[in-house]
Amino acid sequence: MTKENKGIILVADDDPSLIKTTEMLIDMGFPGFKIEPFEDGTSLEERLNQDVSDVRLVITDNTMPGPNGSEIIKNYAGKFKQIPFILHYYPMESPFGAVGKKAVIDGAYAYLIKTGEIDPFLELVEKALNHSES
Repeated sequence: MTKENKGIILVADDDPSLIKTTEMLIDMGFPGFKIEPFEDGTSLEERLNQDVSDVRLVITDNTMPGPNGSEIIKNYAGKFKQIPFILHYYPMESPFGAVGKKAVIDGAYAYLIKTGEIDPFLELVEKALNHSES
């Protein structure tokens, strides 16, 4: 039995445990979506340069090898307006949210500071997925 394919969510983070946690949360909260993990900005960029017709959401860390999440958003969010991009980063990278606010100006759907809280993450993913369907 194959699960319904609602689309693909690209997740980029250089911390494998955070990728695993994100995959688990999305699997539990949003069944039917396929998750494609990336551990650096270069591999995410390579994927974004392929067919993105099934991609429904991109969640990217900011600080990772290769292009960082902010650069990816600046280079791709405007190109793929139908795909929401979420910048997910630690508070010490930008204590007052300047990195996230700049990402939104550059085309991100939203940003979320990594606090370890599950509910805000799931709520934002749900809003972004609903946005990508409209």
